[in-house]
Amino acid sequence: MKKRYSSVVAAVKLICCMLFFFLPLLWLLLSAAVLYFIVTHSYQDILDWYSQHWPDGYPVSRVSGDSFTLAWYQKIQACWPLIAIGLLLITGSYAWQARRIWSGLALLMRELGRIFRKMRQVYREMTRKYKVVFWGLFGVIAVYRIYFYLAFPLIPDEICSYLFFSRQGWLMTTTNYHHQ
Repeated sequence: MKKRYSSVVAAVKLICCMLFFFLPLLWLLLSAAVLYFIVTHSYQDILDWYSQHWPDGYPVSRVSGDSFTLAWYQKIQACWPLIAIGLLLITGSYAWQARRIWSGLALLMRELGRIFRKMRQVYREMTRKYKVVFWGLFGVIAVYRIYFYLAFPLIPDEICSYLFFSRQGWLMTTTNYHHQ
């Protein structure tokens, strides 16, 4: 049983390392795709595309006024070669440091495993009373979060809602961000 448990833990650690390793590369690829999309389409075409794909999202007038302004579009159009070179340089430096990044992620997974073992030990040493309080607090937090997910259902345009909400300040964003 111990050997099976350790092989499952090793597999989870490997999957987490792979996820954290490839996530920045995925972000860079998506950034390049967004840049290509912006460069190859006019401002009005992009706003029309937005309203076609997210008819229930924010109104186009609000999107064009708050986040995707004409000035921003013109800056991207003027500087896209520099942005593309920057994305290539970042990707190249990430690939050049890939071995160090991987070993850093492996070290992170080992340390997280050590932390979780310590947390499991502390939990097992808790009295029944403390376990009830512990699970009661997590239950209250879960009910609170589920209520807000049901009260404010998901909308297709999460980026705009996050950008709008994050303007309220870091404390409000980190403690109470809900899908508006």
